[in-house]
Amino acid sequence: MRPTKGIHIVFPGKILNSVISFQAIDGRYLLFVPLEDRTILGTTDDDFFGDPDDVEILRDEVEYLLHSAEKFIKNIRSFKPYSTKVGLRPTPYVYGVNEDKITREFEIEDEDGIIHVLGGKLASFRLLSEIVSDFISQKLGVKTKCKTHILPLPGADDIDEKFDGNFVAYSEKVKEE
Repeated sequence: MRPTKGIHIVFPGKILNSVISFQAIDGRYLLFVPLEDRTILGTTDDDFFGDPDDVEILRDEVEYLLHSAEKFIKNIRSFKPYSTKVGLRPTPYVYGVNEDKITREFEIEDEDGIIHVLGGKLASFRLLSEIVSDFISQKLGVKTKCKTHILPLPGADDIDEKFDGNFVAYSEKVKEE
């Protein structure tokens, strides 16, 4: 595993009404994500070599996000953030590749009955959880399939209104590939 670190800045209120992807000062892509009563800006992507129980947010990382965001929203610094978030991605080990080029695809490994999940992204966690649940169910001989792909998260609109059943077909297609 090659852990990479990512931080987000959380602003109160909606700075924007839509998710916006834009290019950072180094050419990577960042996101503004409005979510309920806040807006999230992120994310950084750096190799992490320390203790996973002691992950800190560095001033340079916050400045990188703010400086990059200023290209898109000139007055971003007038919005006072109320928190920052940090996490480690369990990306697969790849030598000699820049950390932002490491795949975010996930791998599932069965090592003598211990299931390891490497990689993935928060954006695909429901698909990942479905595939892992079905994998474990199959190993245990359970015939029931995971239904996370057809159940909306609490607070969400009814999924059928948005996807007309096509989401299930898409989910099945992704699992087959």
